[in-house]
Amino acid sequence: MKNFPLLVSALALASCGSGGNRQQQSNAAEHPSTRPLPHFEFRKLQPAKTTLRDAEASGLVTDCLTSDLAGVKSTGCSFGTYQVGDVPTGRSSVDFENGLFDWFSVQFSTDYFENMVEQARQVYGDPCATDSKTLQNAYGAQFSGDEVRWCFVEGQLVVRRHSKDNFRLGEFEFFTDKPEQPRKTYDANSL
Repeated sequence: MKNFPLLVSALALASCGSGGNRQQQSNAAEHPSTRPLPHFEFRKLQPAKTTLRDAEASGLVTDCLTSDLAGVKSTGCSFGTYQVGDVPTGRSSVDFENGLFDWFSVQFSTDYFENMVEQARQVYGDPCATDSKTLQNAYGAQFSGDEVRWCFVEGQLVVRRHSKDNFRLGEFEFFTDKPEQPRKTYDANSL
């Protein structure tokens, strides 16, 4: 199993955030992690640009279900194809918020982790961060928690050796960097 060393530096973390300031951008040749962040696109899906209608019409997504939670219209779909590059995939989820593409997750066999990382590297270039840690399940079994991340203006693409909800499957996930919404709080004494 290929072990990815921890390569996260202050510059790599900064590149995942704001994209760097003008002084950092002028040093892009010296420090690749300070280059301006690119825009994200996957299968013609662009965050906050691609509409649900367009994605359905082109066959990118299928089996969509819509719900309205607290004034936010959320639609969950599946990808129409079960492969990323030459990597066979399983379950997929694609979310549209208020009719615009927002997030996706695709699961694949952990045997294909290196292939999935290479597929992403060929399309998006070098990652902005790489992490490796030891994970342990409730039964005490330990396994490698490798994670490779690409940073974009709109969010982050992550390839995980083990998905967040199933250690037997890897995960290929894009999520937008939206500011966290304030949480509604309640006075327990008034309930």
